[in-house]
Amino acid sequence: MPTLAADYFGLRQPEKAGVEIQAMLEVAQKQPELIPELAEFFLAHRDFQSSQQLLALAQSKQPSTDRLLVDLARTQAGLGQLDDAQKTLESILERKPDSVDALVAAGNVASQQGDWGDSGEAFSRANELAPDRPDILYGLVSAQLHADQTEGALKNAQKLHALMPDDLRSTYLLGLALFGAKKWEEAKPYAEQVLAAHPDDREMHLMLVDVALNDEHNLANARKHVDICLKQNPGDPGALYYLGMIQKMEGDVKGAIQSLAKSVASNPKNADAQGALGALSLQAGELTRAVPALEQAVLLAPEQAQNHYQLALAYSRSGVPDKAKVQLELYEQMKAKEAKDAKGLKGPPTSEVPVMGIASRP
Repeated sequence: MPTLAADYFGLRQPEKAGVEIQAMLEVAQKQPELIPELAEFFLAHRDFQSSQQLLALAQSKQPSTDRLLVDLARTQAGLGQLDDAQKTLESILERKPDSVDALVAAGNVASQQGDWGDSGEAFSRANELAPDRPDILYGLVSAQLHADQTEGALKNAQKLHALMPDDLRSTYLLGLALFGAKKWEEAKPYAEQVLAAHPDDREMHLMLVDVALNDEHNLANARKHVDICLKQNPGDPGALYYLGMIQKMEGDVKGAIQSLAKSVASNPKNADAQGALGALSLQAGELTRAVPALEQAVLLAPEQAQNHYQLALAYSRSGVPDKAKVQLELYEQMKAKEAKDAKGLKGPPTSEVPVMGIASRP
């Protein structure tokens, strides 16, 4: 799962600007009612060790209020104690299921755990209780993007950007949401706006690769953005995937196979790269590479009919007719279902290069 480049937008831990924790502790000893505010100062500056010291002092000075418990959970999460943070928040939400602060913290903890479903549910509930709060919408859109909830992500990203039109994070998320919805031409200006401020942003460059390939059909422009990513990281699996697809379009099958092989070596869970590698290897007669790649593609994305068809061909050419028959039957069943579902409707447009969702980009 890729990051949303949060460090680019002012979320790095700054210097303490001369504020010493010892001075804060002395203030807290004399005025314990200020502890939540002091702890939240350190939390805002991502100084979790100092926040932990203040909250430890609070336990001996006053009862554990919900505010202190939420701050404790945020501190635990910041220190990497995610299970403890989750338990702390569950203890609040069992008593007060509509605590917005606890729901927001729970959404953030779930996102750190990579549980985007739970994260989205927490932020969605918080958004119902406190609509139009930018911090909640940030979390909700991020969770929906990672969970490939395209429609919801776009709707909420548009709402967020309307509230914060000059905020680069909202621009970033709206660009990603439009990209996920395959609205390439609409996504392009948002990506360019982010790149004007942060010219090395990987995710925006890869988005523009998709725009170049799927909307503009401009291989030279696509390669330009791929080259920028590979210059930063020659082993970037997302950039290598796109390089392979560009090479395929240019007729360089051997080069495409090499690039795709490097891509799946770095990120074996990318079904699109595995499928492309398998199909090209099959085309080139490299069955020992084609079969395992296509098996992985089917395992990772069993709903993609073409992978089953390609694997059936690979099995047939490898002298395994029984396995080929199984895959071909699955392919035919899926195509029949697609035809039934699309009866009377215009089918979706096809793209030569599968679009990798945000969750596919490490």
